[in-house]
Amino acid sequence: MALSLGSVFALSLPSLLSISPPCQAYTIEGKIEHVETLPPVEQKFKPGAHFDLSAELSPDNIWVKIPNWLAGSWSARDETAVFCQDFKKGVSRNLNETFKAKQDFTYGQQIDKNGQIWHYMGVPYTSKSMHTSYEEIHEVKEKSLVRSSDDQAEFRSLYTVLFLDNFTATIQKSQQQESLTTYSPLADDRIAMTASTKVFDAGGRPQNLQRNEAIIKRYKHFNVINEKDGKDLAALFQQFIAAREQTQGRNQGSLPSGGVVRDGSGPGHNQARPATTPVNRPGSDF
Repeated sequence: MALSLGSVFALSLPSLLSISPPCQAYTIEGKIEHVETLPPVEQKFKPGAHFDLSAELSPDNIWVKIPNWLAGSWSARDETAVFCQDFKKGVSRNLNETFKAKQDFTYGQQIDKNGQIWHYMGVPYTSKSMHTSYEEIHEVKEKSLVRSSDDQAEFRSLYTVLFLDNFTATIQKSQQQESLTTYSPLADDRIAMTASTKVFDAGGRPQNLQRNEAIIKRYKHFNVINEKDGKDLAALFQQFIAAREQTQGRNQGSLPSGGVVRDGSGPGHNQARPATTPVNRPGSDF
């Protein structure tokens, strides 16, 4: 999801029942594997630092081809947690806990002359959500379409999560999260989602992991979107296509995996995301 793409929190796991080896890589559907560790967060993101709320990022102009069945606007209303693991304690267990996770999101904004639908990634970007006593910031560093086919689309995203004091903008806590999200078509108006989120501390050490599942309903079929959040998507797409054609000419039609070309253009943006789910049961990155 997007993931706006939805917000994911640190886990507060209940008593865990079964024992499993700590710090093992977890594979979602036997295809995409989480990283074992991450580099520490940058100094400016460590607890005690002041976060510059006015800072703007300059995202790459990245577009990816998506399957037609994923294109359109979707609505999720709840998710079911089916697995959790605590790496510090070396314990894990299966779950069957459904929780509210309201999320509306869209995949696909432009279409090329061959009828292929493309989705604007626009990373890196910052998203925010307000809480009573703190503000939550997601510094989304990476989001990629790992693979897509007639029956699956798999995304990976990596981001730093900052919890700020509402009055001073001082960072109270920071952590990192990696989300692996897989979609599969069920019907014209429904897709299945499986998402795995691994949480790391500020030093890049694994803390916990949770896997969620959901059935997501389509509420609008694909329509071309030329402008969104102050960005001229039509112009950005034309720049991307021009860069892609130049790359094809130089490399005799070869492209990086997923058809991604980075032309380095695109204005900075601050992408808002919906309110997050409670901290004791994280939602997925759509």
